[in-house]
Amino acid sequence: MRIKTLLHKYLMPLLAIIALFLALHDAYSLLGVSSGDISPIDQIGVIGFILMGMFTVFRLFSAVGMWIGAGWGAPLLIIVTVIELALFAAGNSHINIQGIGLGIRIFVLLGIIIWFLLHYQKTKEEET
Repeated sequence: MRIKTLLHKYLMPLLAIIALFLALHDAYSLLGVSSGDISPIDQIGVIGFILMGMFTVFRLFSAVGMWIGAGWGAPLLIIVTVIELALFAAGNSHINIQGIGLGIRIFVLLGIIIWFLLHYQKTKEEET
């Protein structure tokens, strides 16, 4: 029982930090810091740049929302991650996710689902 309580208490801030670093890495790529002389728009195209920019902003907002404990932070991150992974799985050429980034996104998505299940179980126990 104690492990579930500690996991419930510390899992959301940990996931918020991971989501924040993931969003900062995407912003780093969008700014072209790692691409040298090549523009990010030339690398991923205008549509890819817009999509990645939207996912980055939404992921930043969701990370902040999860950190402050707002009710909209985790659902926003779930929605953004599911849409991004669905576009990637559908073979959209504008979404470029490397192996480690894919693993981190899946880890964060599963972590939030586990947190929601623990939260549901905790509130159900408190009702009885």
